[in-house]
Amino acid sequence: MIENLAPLWNALSGHQDWIVAAFTWIGVARVIFKVLFSMLGDLVKKTPSDRDDAFVDGLMRSNIYAAIAFLLDWILSIKLPQVEAPARR
Repeated sequence: MIENLAPLWNALSGHQDWIVAAFTWIGVARVIFKVLFSMLGDLVKKTPSDRDDAFVDGLMRSNIYAAIAFLLDWILSIKLPQVEAPARR
């Protein structure tokens, strides 16, 4: 499969350098953000304190986090951990 895409990749890199750069940055950002958020989540879960759990939970429920997660997903296709919405009565 990869061998079939090599001519396309070579053609794009010769004429449209920005496409190769964009895909490279998207790949690098995906690796960094996914690993960073996984490590942060594991670290918070392993600590005995409940304060950091409450802080991260509040942060993940904030509108700012939702906006950042949406933009990262839309621009870079990075899926950040989502919080389930509370049940409505």
